[in-house]
Amino acid sequence: INHKQHVIDTLRENTDFVILAHPKLFNAYTPADMSRLGRYHAVEVLNHFRFSFELWDAALSAGRPVWGFAGDDSHDVTVSGETGVCWTVIYAKSKKRRHIVNAILQGNHYMVSGRRGKLLNRLKSLEIKNNRIQVSFDLPAEKLRFIGQDGKIRKELAYVDSAELELLPADTYI
Repeated sequence: INHKQHVIDTLRENTDFVILAHPKLFNAYTPADMSRLGRYHAVEVLNHFRFSFELWDAALSAGRPVWGFAGDDSHDVTVSGETGVCWTVIYAKSKKRRHIVNAILQGNHYMVSGRRGKLLNRLKSLEIKNNRIQVSFDLPAEKLRFIGQDGKIRKELAYVDSAELELLPADTYI
């Protein structure tokens, strides 16, 4: 754990944003690691090989405010199913580096798992007001889950294009 933290700290000295990439590869990180490590910004939760929701949840449940990211991790763009499968949608003012980095640091992004690089459904809005979180999409989502502390599903809906959830004092994250 000390070595992992040293690597993160060294990277932080030289870059604006640190993502723990493919944390499940060779069991590189455990839930205990994620709950103890700090000073990184995000964890790769989705790629075409594996999902790491439980590792992201371990960090969030331990009070580590880290973002989730998605990426193909493709090493051969000619292999079907490796490219255009997982990506991160970033809402930035422009394509300039500083705008992209600022958008990422502010959380103006979300993870996507799709097909052939096509966004099948778009997050239209996300608002938090009056202790409620409200989301809406262009199309009905096959499944929508509000997940919180320790990976507990707070609410699950099917085939809806909008939903809301009342935030409780016990909700450290949703």
